[in-house]
Amino acid sequence: SLVSSDRSLKLLAPFNEDQIMFYTSPPNVYSLNLTTNSLAGIALDTGNWNNADKIVSYAERLYFLDSENNQIWKYQTVPEGFTPIAPYFDPGSGVDLSGALDFAIDGNVYTLQPNNVVKKFTGGVAADFTLQAIPQPYKPLGNVTKIFADNETNLYLLDEVNNRVVVYDPDGNYLSQFIYGDGISGINSLNVNQEAGYIYLTTPSLVYRLPMN
Repeated sequence: SLVSSDRSLKLLAPFNEDQIMFYTSPPNVYSLNLTTNSLAGIALDTGNWNNADKIVSYAERLYFLDSENNQIWKYQTVPEGFTPIAPYFDPGSGVDLSGALDFAIDGNVYTLQPNNVVKKFTGGVAADFTLQAIPQPYKPLGNVTKIFADNETNLYLLDEVNNRVVVYDPDGNYLSQFIYGDGISGINSLNVNQEAGYIYLTTPSLVYRLPMN
């Protein structure tokens, strides 16, 4: 069980159609198999870190945001489980992830920093990237707290101040926005299924589905 006096669920990430990965505190990783409805611990080489701020799965890999150590750790699936830990950024790269609020992956890596700053990295190297201004008469970005990337197509930013999800392309150009109203607060995750046409927002007790059409 993930619920006990000495362990609490901290983060989760859909891994594939059949698996959801859970990260707990104290640090452990578990896999929930949706086909067999079974839960199993995952043996990961944790290296010299033990406190993830966010986990993301992409292309059969697990990525862990470790803002304290200015690093993103990655694990590749292999038949026997997962490869040893590997850093996304080369040691000495000088990347500053302090205060990072969230991150997303679509082949590139995007980190959300305070004050609505989004950094883009390709192959572990910083890329030229700036969020372009939202055109009038729409309000400028308020306070962005979550970011989600969808299959090298779009970036989605949660602007809680203005009760909306704002959509950009991978170059930072504004595309559209979706208003979800002021009755939703305390959002702790943002996910998008572009193919199905829904945005999902979760709070500590509820899941909301926002249609995109």
